[in-house]
Amino acid sequence: MQAEVSTGEGVLRRSARADVLIVSGSIDTASALARALAAAGLRSAAPLERIPSPGDAQRLVAETGARIVVIDVSGGEQAALEVASHLDAVGAATSGAADELIERLALAAEFRDDETNEHAQRVGRAAAALGAAVGLDEQEAEVILRAAPLHDIGKIGVADSILLKPGRLRPEEHEIMKTHTLIGSQILAGSHSPLLAAAEEIARTHHERWDGRGYPAGLSGDTIPLRGRITAVADTFDALSFSRPYKEAWPLEQVLDELKVVAGHQLDPELVEAFPTLDCEALLAPIEDG
Repeated sequence: MQAEVSTGEGVLRRSARADVLIVSGSIDTASALARALAAAGLRSAAPLERIPSPGDAQRLVAETGARIVVIDVSGGEQAALEVASHLDAVGAATSGAADELIERLALAAEFRDDETNEHAQRVGRAAAALGAAVGLDEQEAEVILRAAPLHDIGKIGVADSILLKPGRLRPEEHEIMKTHTLIGSQILAGSHSPLLAAAEEIARTHHERWDGRGYPAGLSGDTIPLRGRITAVADTFDALSFSRPYKEAWPLEQVLDELKVVAGHQLDPELVEAFPTLDCEALLAPIEDG
């Protein structure tokens, strides 16, 4: 059990699962719970209701897919602990399946225009490494590792005649290609999952440019979310390093030189400066299973 918070209404304890709260004390109404949550700076995305048994708790998890609140007002602390223990087990069993679904969603886009189907995973790997190099904590680096592979999910909505076209796109075709950022955002938006919320942000902003000439919103500099800026560097590095329908692969030295050329224009210059400190050869290695 972690993060005990005492309030005027009772005590909140966070279970091993970040989305489960154990509530004990005098909290016996929805309004009292709402006040306790507000006092603790917390919010429930699920209905405020008692959960009298682990089975009912499991049902609510399945139905909402959101943060829930486990309320203990009659069964004592041991009953609350039993519910939390059950939900932690359920969460461990389901999180692996959810992770696999997210990975397969990322691969769905890559099957369209990547013969190896590894671009998405390599971008996630490089983005996480870059994030760690510039000081992001382990938890945030892990979020980027798992969310960045969904950066191009919107390509699912782009016609093959454009996505797989060899050579340069015509201006009108390029405008259609640019819509993949908004399509990806629409696919991922509205989720209660913090991971998918991060993926939505990345999908929407990874083609913004440091100089404000990117898309879809024309954001510039630090107004571009950091996750998007990090993914942009990782995506550019990988796109230049491997062959695509419209280009041949570039050697590593040329890729790193090009990153320096576009720093301060396309890409965040501080992130580009940090990138060569990474093990770039390892970032180009095949993705290992598992």
